[in-house]
Amino acid sequence: MKKDLISIVQEILSDMDSDEVDNIADSVEAEQVARIVASTFDRLVADRVFPEHKELRQIDSLAQSERPNYFILPADIRLLEKFKYKVSGMYLDVYYEDSESFLERIVSRDSTASNVVNVQSVDSPVTLSIYNNKRPQWFTTFNDEYIVCDSFDAAVDSTLQTTNTLAMVSVLPSAFLIEDDFIPDLDAVHFPMFIQECKSMCFALLKGVNQKVEQSSRRSMVKTQNDLNRVKIGKRLVDYGR
Repeated sequence: MKKDLISIVQEILSDMDSDEVDNIADSVEAEQVARIVASTFDRLVADRVFPEHKELRQIDSLAQSERPNYFILPADIRLLEKFKYKVSGMYLDVYYEDSESFLERIVSRDSTASNVVNVQSVDSPVTLSIYNNKRPQWFTTFNDEYIVCDSFDAAVDSTLQTTNTLAMVSVLPSAFLIEDDFIPDLDAVHFPMFIQECKSMCFALLKGVNQKVEQSSRRSMVKTQNDLNRVKIGKRLVDYGR
């Protein structure tokens, strides 16, 4: 079950045999606990990607004729996991390459060929040789802000289009607010682990380490790791065409 911040703070204070409060602002210790809860949340979501923070999105085209192969990642996207581009009504994979491999692919092209346009990088004077007669097949990023594709089809569109993209991404969770009724951005199944981790940190920082709380926190972390996905997909057998 999900809980708001004041409920979490009250539970932790009770376990620490501290004074009861009705609101976070009622005591200095309650405010300290609330800040520890907030920092624990920030650490957890920085250390791992929770399924509830994944979603399908479109990626914004830079929409510049001089850079027809560029997209820009929205600021709230933490990780781009899968990228597809629609061609003739079908979404086809665009494969990631690290920046060095991508550059090797690009510089091996004839920059004077009729099916190549030379595009200046958005953040450097380097010129990239981009095919102008085929769908994007490879992409990279040089600065974690822009997505650079190896090609586009000028006969279809003058630039790659936002509406043709489909991406599986992990987004940043909602900002943690020190407010009584704030509910941390986690699925209900992860709350026991989260609260135990908060208790562990509060005991360590405010009361000295409590061994039982530490053990409970470790058990919850292991269980959460095992149950991270609500839908578990088994191994797919290789299809050899038989």
